[in-house]
Amino acid sequence: MDKKYPNQRHIEKHNGKLLSFFTDNHTHVVTIDKERLVERQHGHLLISGDLLSGKENTFASTNWMFGVFSSHVVLGNTNIQKLSGDLRNPLNLHKLAGLRIFIKENDKFKLFATPNVYEMGINYARWIYNYQGDIITVTASLKLNEWVHRLTIESELNKPYDFVITNQLVFGDHEYQRDFNVKIDKNSASLEAKDNNDFVASKYPNLKYRFKTQEGVIISDDSVLFNEPKGHGLISFTFNKQSKVTLDIEATYDEFKAYDLNLEKDLLEYKDFIESLTGYKFNHKKHKEELLQLEDTIFWYTHNALVHFASPHGLEQSNGAAWGTRDVLQGPVELFMTAQRFDLVRMIILRVFSRQFIENYDFPQWFMFDKYYEIQAHESHGDIIVWPLKVLGDYLEATNDFSILDEKVPFMSMKENKWVLEDSTLRTHVDKTLNAIQNSFVKGMSLPAYGGGDWDDTLQPANKKLTDHMVSGWTPVLLYESLNKLSKVLEATPLGYRVKDLKERIKNDYEKYMIVDGVPAGFIVVEDDHIDYLLHPKDKNTGLKLRLLPLTRTIISEMVDKAQAIKHVRLIDEYLKHPDGVRLMDTFV
Repeated sequence: MDKKYPNQRHIEKHNGKLLSFFTDNHTHVVTIDKERLVERQHGHLLISGDLLSGKENTFASTNWMFGVFSSHVVLGNTNIQKLSGDLRNPLNLHKLAGLRIFIKENDKFKLFATPNVYEMGINYARWIYNYQGDIITVTASLKLNEWVHRLTIESELNKPYDFVITNQLVFGDHEYQRDFNVKIDKNSASLEAKDNNDFVASKYPNLKYRFKTQEGVIISDDSVLFNEPKGHGLISFTFNKQSKVTLDIEATYDEFKAYDLNLEKDLLEYKDFIESLTGYKFNHKKHKEELLQLEDTIFWYTHNALVHFASPHGLEQSNGAAWGTRDVLQGPVELFMTAQRFDLVRMIILRVFSRQFIENYDFPQWFMFDKYYEIQAHESHGDIIVWPLKVLGDYLEATNDFSILDEKVPFMSMKENKWVLEDSTLRTHVDKTLNAIQNSFVKGMSLPAYGGGDWDDTLQPANKKLTDHMVSGWTPVLLYESLNKLSKVLEATPLGYRVKDLKERIKNDYEKYMIVDGVPAGFIVVEDDHIDYLLHPKDKNTGLKLRLLPLTRTIISEMVDKAQAIKHVRLIDEYLKHPDGVRLMDTFV
């Protein structure tokens, strides 16, 4: 290991065994000993294409350490346009999903599973196997601006082996939904939307995928495993007596084109792209190691935020394909604000406001942003409506670009699933958003009702009546914070006066109704003649006495003074801090 990876940092060991480390180019290396210790398996999500447009031009593939060399291969919509499906079992019990590799040993084919070493670079993953005195290396890689996934298998000793590669096809959203029309031509196999998925073809008629490999390959189906077709949707590639195998998976919305892949060169190009956004370099004589940790963390957080923005899905939440209104206004916006890519923040603001419903001036919990734009949620949690205002305030504070308020932004009709009132301005949207917020206030208070929920999805009331009578201890504070920022940047304007008045009313009622005995309630339930306090020392119903979110958000928003903030910190330290971190509530339920 020291010879192969001479530059190791952030080294992790357990009982004298090497578990993991980082190395050059922010690459993370994990050993089999760590994979055996952890409950959540190691994996990597590779993306390429136009990662900054927020459109359908992103290509992605997910791989797993224990021998899934690609899965969820997709160009564009990550729910509907998948070429291959997802891992269905985190223990690797089911071996059909994804791309698998078999090697012939004593007249039997054996499956490559967990390697000795798994290496994760920004645009590749690598599996290294000690195999009968040889080293067999499998590499999966992408190039930043290409829609091509390359898989290579290579013997260090140049020994020839018999390999079989299988890949379960989907060409849609789920397995076993269709038969496949695969066009085989010597060393390639292609699938087109128009021959395999009518719904996809109605939106992207020229979407195509192609497997391309070396001459001498035998392309077949699952007969290679079962001696006869079993209908599992497998495509297989058999290679006899080869010391190196290359298999490319290409995608296009038009015609396939030539490309040039060079892993070392492509890695540096991709690394430079990430660092052009957040490539911070820190120097300190005493804290070099800690600052290197920070650099590696920022590098991979940037990758994560780009996945969230450009190709919404993940390792464990494999499907997505939509922008969550709250989600895209958090991680991706914060990334682009940090990178001072205010043009991208502006674009996100305008696109999110274009999804505001004309019927109630609320926003969807999530919406698809490509040609499937009609697919969206028709409801949302109570805090969703706040996030567009928050980000608009942050953007105006950072840029002074008040021209954005006069941009033409349509509304969305949830009934008709199309855009309407296309001559509306963003200023009109903001005004209507404030109307919707005020309409959501609990009767007699300037506090928004809980509605469909808040950030903590685990705390959904079973009693639907509470959606109108309950108030979250977190959402009004987030709303105050957002309106406070907006009122300052819009100072001395008619809209600014309205925002200022609203935020002061919210602050006054929060202090009056939500903070009791110096402790903010997790929730209150407003009855005709009294108020019930939940997740508060006065709570007589749930057994819970504290909720983290109101304690922290009141500090972040600067709603409370220094003395009250200190009290909140003490409550967190005493009741919510545990060996495994700070918990959302003070006890289990």
